[in-house]
Amino acid sequence: MQSYLRKRIDANQHEKLILYAQRHYASLLAIAQTNLLPYYRKYIVGVILKDLYADWVQTCHFPKKESSLPECQGIITLTKQLNGRASLLETAIALSPARQIDWYWPPTLLLWDHHKRTTKQQLSMEMALQDNGIHYNSLPNSRTKPIQQFIHRLKQDRGYIPHQKEPSYHAPTLRFHLAKILYQPKHHILHQKDSYGTDPSQQYDIYYRSDGTHHPIFIYIHGGGWNHGDKKSFQALCQQYADKGFSAISVNYRLLNLSKIDMSILIQDITIAIRTILKRAKRFHGDPKRVVIMAESAGAQLAFMALTSLSKREQKQIKLAIFNSMPADLHLYPITKQIRLSRIQDDKLRKRWLKKFSPLYHLHEISIPLLCIHSLDDHVVHSEHLQRLIIRAKELHYPLQPLWVSHASHPITPKSQTLQPSYRDLENKIDNLIYFRLNK
Repeated sequence: MQSYLRKRIDANQHEKLILYAQRHYASLLAIAQTNLLPYYRKYIVGVILKDLYADWVQTCHFPKKESSLPECQGIITLTKQLNGRASLLETAIALSPARQIDWYWPPTLLLWDHHKRTTKQQLSMEMALQDNGIHYNSLPNSRTKPIQQFIHRLKQDRGYIPHQKEPSYHAPTLRFHLAKILYQPKHHILHQKDSYGTDPSQQYDIYYRSDGTHHPIFIYIHGGGWNHGDKKSFQALCQQYADKGFSAISVNYRLLNLSKIDMSILIQDITIAIRTILKRAKRFHGDPKRVVIMAESAGAQLAFMALTSLSKREQKQIKLAIFNSMPADLHLYPITKQIRLSRIQDDKLRKRWLKKFSPLYHLHEISIPLLCIHSLDDHVVHSEHLQRLIIRAKELHYPLQPLWVSHASHPITPKSQTLQPSYRDLENKIDNLIYFRLNK
């Protein structure tokens, strides 16, 4: 659908489009147009959606049970085909229009079966449109007159509703989830694997364009509570950055196994991985003097501590570190979790261990600009982690830029309400800061 829309717009740039589809095709069309680049979205002046499935999580009761609807079975099949790159819930969220609406969405006409009572699907879609200030009508689909009136109004307005105001908060464009499922690179992306140690977990995947230029390097460190997670979950994210002109790398590391592998080994793995990547940059057209590191949750804590092990010269090569939902002070965890992570029962000894591995107490050991993104509603890594880090950064006059997100859980996924700012806005802020730092 996206490919067809792009080709149609490229071939006829003087026309405006009104999109129409019904049932599950309406859901897919809504998702397809939402995730087009803004250049293409400006040509779509309205959408007509008939009996669409607005929220697959509600429709199929994911992840609690599996619905017998053929469309739900299709989502289950797709998730299996993704081979671990996205969970069933992530796939359902990524394909749910009511969870994808943003304030760039065009005027909408919703048509529903007039023989049925108002459903949760209808209410979900209407609420999402209202939340984002989108002009819409929601009507029974028994007559053609509303469609004609809708098209006539769009023609009068030339496709644009004047004086549309930005809403108080935005819905998410879940590109992070959707990218793991549907992303197709615009350029030919080379993929190769490499290792930085003898253990099977000491590996990384590289994605880059072979165009003869030296690309800035983008390194991603996955999260997972220190004991699970895998680099393959971020394949499409790295492909996106490779498409943008980076040599993008997703790193694996050994996972916490307290009888054999402790926190220091995980940090050592990431330190060695970063150093190895910088040394081998020419192999994948990378520029080792222009590096960006991104990490989430436990991976962010490990990446931060790994940066403290780098020399001043190595740190200068890293222009920006972006940490999403980072545990900055391990003292904030309940004692049971502190003991589970450290295997230290003695309070005094355990406090030393917590301080040793908490970024809060090592901020003075690095000189890399930081962007720290955190949800105000995070119940896994409480917002106090970033609050404490901000205070410490101010004391040290450290270049730390916080970015708070509301109505989100961990790590930055939508909760009961829509996100503020939206995923699209988050991406823009992140990319703008990346390019600013790389060009300094």
